[in-house]
Amino acid sequence: MLAFSTMRAAAEAHGGDVALEGAGVDLVQSGLIDRTPRTIRDDRPVGAALDAMLDAAPSGLPVIDAAGRYLGACTLRSVTSLCLLVKGETAALMSSLGFLREDLARLRQRLGTALDGPVVAALDPYVPVLRPNASLAELFFLYYRNNPLVPVVDDAQARRLVGTVTWDRALRLLREPA
Repeated sequence: MLAFSTMRAAAEAHGGDVALEGAGVDLVQSGLIDRTPRTIRDDRPVGAALDAMLDAAPSGLPVIDAAGRYLGACTLRSVTSLCLLVKGETAALMSSLGFLREDLARLRQRLGTALDGPVVAALDPYVPVLRPNASLAELFFLYYRNNPLVPVVDDAQARRLVGTVTWDRALRLLREPA
């Protein structure tokens, strides 16, 4: 992790505004958060989540329980992983997966079996969350790290979903005249 002074020096070297202290903004007040995102309840099947993602084109859906607590996100990446024989760290350790000969019928069969399972079986462990007062730098770093869907939750205990921020929403707001 970069030290504070190193981050400040890097920002200054690139001509950036240096506002590292108190860099948090109210994401709710900024208009970046979609306060009524499409969500899916934890008692719904994976197939319902996939249908919702394919119909509305989001890259993922926040999964919530009956009390509205955020449990995780079901993403296109996590649904795709249900089709794979080799996943996660095992796949990352292999230099090539070319020896695996999958055909469309087997992949369809695995996906079909998974679609009836609970959506919590398809939670993506790589989707980070932000608090409502997160910094814009933190938000855009998450986008840079290929997290197109960023859920915003109120605190670590309650984990109430406040909303989501997506790449397209943030970029649209940045393009608007001040």
